[in-house]
Amino acid sequence: MKKVFRISYYDEIEAENEQEACRVLLQHLEKDVKWKDLTVWKVEKTIDMNVPVEITCKTHGGFMMTPNDHRGHNPEKVAYGCPKCGDEKRREE
Repeated sequence: MKKVFRISYYDEIEAENEQEACRVLLQHLEKDVKWKDLTVWKVEKTIDMNVPVEITCKTHGGFMMTPNDHRGHNPEKVAYGCPKCGDEKRREE
């Protein structure tokens, strides 16, 4: 059985806006992987994919969910997100 590790990437990016920051980040990631620069990466810990962890919604903050449910690796084959966002979306329908 494969284990899942949380990997943090450390880099400072100067950009005009979030979209440019994302574009520059991807360029940095590609270079770091190509050059095998491991100084910007940190493997933090093994994650049990069936144990709830805190996931942060940009709008509503943190909520608890298993990584497998969030990614859709469950018997229902459904990826779940923020429960409050889901409630708001259902109210709009």
